[in-house]
Amino acid sequence: MNTKQRCTSRSARAKRSGLTLLELIIASAMIAVVMTSVSLVLRTARTSWEASDGDYSAMHHAMTVARHFVRQCREGRMVHHIGSAGESVTVQTSNGEILRWEYEASSSSVSLVYLQPTITVPLGTTIPVSAMNVVDRVPLAYQISDLSFVGYEADGVTTTSTPEDMQLLEIRLSVPTPSKSDPTTAFSSQVWIRSW
Repeated sequence: MNTKQRCTSRSARAKRSGLTLLELIIASAMIAVVMTSVSLVLRTARTSWEASDGDYSAMHHAMTVARHFVRQCREGRMVHHIGSAGESVTVQTSNGEILRWEYEASSSSVSLVYLQPTITVPLGTTIPVSAMNVVDRVPLAYQISDLSFVGYEADGVTTTSTPEDMQLLEIRLSVPTPSKSDPTTAFSSQVWIRSW
């Protein structure tokens, strides 16, 4: 192979190794399409994750409230008071502590409020609801759209509004779950009051 042919083949290879403007435009368009697709997939995944996380958070609040109520009331010996609309309940434990849960709805944040046990009295002593110190209220959960307490007699079926007859307490609550077809999810839990 002579020198002239070598130089010609090298220059031909050098000309072919560069990109043409058309190839550059096509590659850029393909990259743009791929990046747009990936961006849409990631945005959809993020939106789904945020909706699912919001629903889980709301349901977690509801389950926390129900578990807290049941755990505390397991040691309940008597019901002192239940609100006329079922929005609050006051229970006395075996060691004399008075526990009160109260649902408070507001336009800015809907919450369940747990009132700290501030009074210890002998079992069977009747105390007025006004004696509970409202200053010590501590929020237990937020994002609760509805909550009520229901008292049952010893048969567990017959509802009663008389605190002395209540042997079973039920907490019913609802939380907003906007990502589901039904905008609210309802929970309920029951606990026996061991006064017999």
